[in-house]
Amino acid sequence: MFFFQDDIGLLIQHATYDFWRFLFLPQAEHFAPLLHALTFLEYQLFGLNFYGYFFVSLFFHFINLFLLYRILKMLQLPEKLSLAVSMLFFINLTFVEPLLWFSAQGVILANIFIALTFFFWLKKSLLLYIFLLAASFSYSTGVGLGIIFGLIGLIYKKFIPAYFILGILSILVGPLVATSSLGQITPQFPNRLLNTLQFLAFVIGGVGRGVFGRLFLPGFEPRHFEIAKTLLSFLPFAAISALVFSLQKSSANKFRQLLFSLSLLIVYPYIWAGAIRYQFGIKQALSERYAYPSLYFTVILIGVILNYFFAKKILSFYKIIIALISILLIFQTFNFYIKAVEFEKRPLLTKKYFSDLKKKLEKNDTVPDLPLPSYINQPLTVSDLLPLISPL
Repeated sequence: MFFFQDDIGLLIQHATYDFWRFLFLPQAEHFAPLLHALTFLEYQLFGLNFYGYFFVSLFFHFINLFLLYRILKMLQLPEKLSLAVSMLFFINLTFVEPLLWFSAQGVILANIFIALTFFFWLKKSLLLYIFLLAASFSYSTGVGLGIIFGLIGLIYKKFIPAYFILGILSILVGPLVATSSLGQITPQFPNRLLNTLQFLAFVIGGVGRGVFGRLFLPGFEPRHFEIAKTLLSFLPFAAISALVFSLQKSSANKFRQLLFSLSLLIVYPYIWAGAIRYQFGIKQALSERYAYPSLYFTVILIGVILNYFFAKKILSFYKIIIALISILLIFQTFNFYIKAVEFEKRPLLTKKYFSDLKKKLEKNDTVPDLPLPSYINQPLTVSDLLPLISPL
């Protein structure tokens, strides 16, 4: 395992900027001081030792897993069902980027605060405001989170201005810090109808295949031109969507509100990703790392529905559910390994490049200031790497 792509620019900033300058540096035109403080500390501790960063990501992932279990218990799921459903989040194909790519570590950090916001929202505790701001200033998936909770309240006839104020604030602070215009972080659609339809297709594709498909059909990812197989990959999404719609019509108001809230929290990371990262193309809504919080709330939704079925005596055997989850975990582990090996090709090439370059510098060999190799995918040259790898 090693760094690559955006990691390289991030590490160069750590090697050349002091703490305060880096802390207030915008992250893709957003303000992420909590993430920047964390990565600055990591760099001081680990340098170019990728395993240190990886174990921090893994530790944060287990915090998210623990919070998931606590949320499920708060929603009155029995302990066995809470543990079984939590395991659906233990390992998944969508974790390749967040766990193995340093630049995507922020999504795991932000999810801790997103989960805590939801936890204290369920408890009706004012602590939710603290974690809402923490999520907003951690990573892009947390930006504007207050707007989401504000919309949930508004739809259920409870207008809470503080949510909207904090949500809009988190969107505006980035451009203010970066001294840039708001247009840097708001989507622009030259062809409004076509681009909007494309954006919706990317969001549905991200949620349908990137979360539900990978959760229930791990490893089954046909190419887009394989129409029949692609439609099949959307079946879990279609089935659960239809089920949620049906339950919305026939259930008590409190349960309907919970289902709607979870559905919105599943979809919003993909909408946000495509909107606030539009400068890289609205297809950012398909980016794998944004599936992490979406999967988190998908698992909660599944737990809530299963608990409802057990309470209504529609289901009666926990052992069947545990067996099905165990089978899914086996397939998830196998496919995660395959995908992780594939993902690591470019990082390992980058590691070899760093090692070879360092040896040349230690021998005082002449090294031309050429652009970095294409697999690093950064508009940098050899001289930009000197703060990282030049001998002391």
